[in-house]
Amino acid sequence: MYDRLSAMEASELEVQASDFAGTSRRARLYEGGVIPHRLLAPTVGHPDLWAIRVKVSLHLSLYVLSDAFQVGYESSLLFQIFHRCVSSPHRLDIASVLARDGIPGYIFLEGTYLAAIQAVGGLVTVLSPTPRLIPIEQRVALLESRNPLSRNIDEGQWVRCRHGFYRGDIGFVCGRRERSDLEIIVALIPRIPNRSDKPVSGTAGKRKRVSRPFPRPWSAVQVATEWGDAKVESNSSEEFTFLGETYESGLIMKHFAPNNLVIVDSAPSNFKSFLAASSIRRRPSFAPWLHRFAQDSLQPHQRVRAESGDLAGITGRAREIIDGVAFIEPESPLDDIPVKIEIPLRSLAPLYLQGDNVKDRWSDSFGIVMSVDEEHKTLVYVESDPIREVRYVDTINKSR
Repeated sequence: MYDRLSAMEASELEVQASDFAGTSRRARLYEGGVIPHRLLAPTVGHPDLWAIRVKVSLHLSLYVLSDAFQVGYESSLLFQIFHRCVSSPHRLDIASVLARDGIPGYIFLEGTYLAAIQAVGGLVTVLSPTPRLIPIEQRVALLESRNPLSRNIDEGQWVRCRHGFYRGDIGFVCGRRERSDLEIIVALIPRIPNRSDKPVSGTAGKRKRVSRPFPRPWSAVQVATEWGDAKVESNSSEEFTFLGETYESGLIMKHFAPNNLVIVDSAPSNFKSFLAASSIRRRPSFAPWLHRFAQDSLQPHQRVRAESGDLAGITGRAREIIDGVAFIEPESPLDDIPVKIEIPLRSLAPLYLQGDNVKDRWSDSFGIVMSVDEEHKTLVYVESDPIREVRYVDTINKSR
């Protein structure tokens, strides 16, 4: 269709389209035909887009229980600027103002430089009242549905939160939600306050600050007991919803923007809280960390097998474990192998045989091993309850 336009018609159409998509005052319905999609991209004829640096919002969604609930600074500023634009005796030349969840600490304002300064002047949550111009080539990416600051963060990684209520906390990446600013799903140990921790007003009418609650796993029963049944919705035996947030196996499943996360190389110090969460242990992406935990949990006199290295396949018992190295006494000594060999824990795995006494790490269940499946890393043991099948690399402690 566009090939049939003459050069003069195309030029005239571009001028009219540019005028159509100018400021909100000049915008009018184009009646001359179809506007090519390429002409809808930002051009030099559009209002300038400015970035304003503001304070990063601290979303205390859990304090919605009290009157201390705060709207995020970015969202609050949008309403303040709107109110200033419509109530000012001299109407500001502002076409639009927006904020993105995936770009915390900034709002974006479309208009003239002078109008941008007047719109944010005197607002206490603005860090820098000097606008920064967004180049034309970056405006399209800024307005796309996908976060322009998105980067590769894969499931199975550990990340640290940079901002917000969980700043400094380390969580496990459980997945991602494409085409969303808050695309990374992270499991964290929740910080839910007790009812006695609700902020209260001081004598001067100011609200007293409260420290962040200590992180610990919460069950649906515990939350309902603390805050009431009406605020908790149970979805299953392991999953519930509290104040719009989803909790699984005691952990909160938070959605974050990629630029609010920093990848870390090691598991957090409270790693056992993630191990105790069955919904996390079942994830294939968590299997390497389960195996590493099983290696770190090896005990003296426990039967082990070398998984890697020149001694792969050798079985024996760990007589001593010092600084991450196990001194193994082989079960079948050979002439070219010393009586005790040193093997790093990272090269070992627990070995279970039929007849061993075992105990489940996460319950009071214990019994005698009946069979072992080395390929799938599972074993079957019998106890007073029905026969159970479990993953031995992560759930079993061998009784001594």
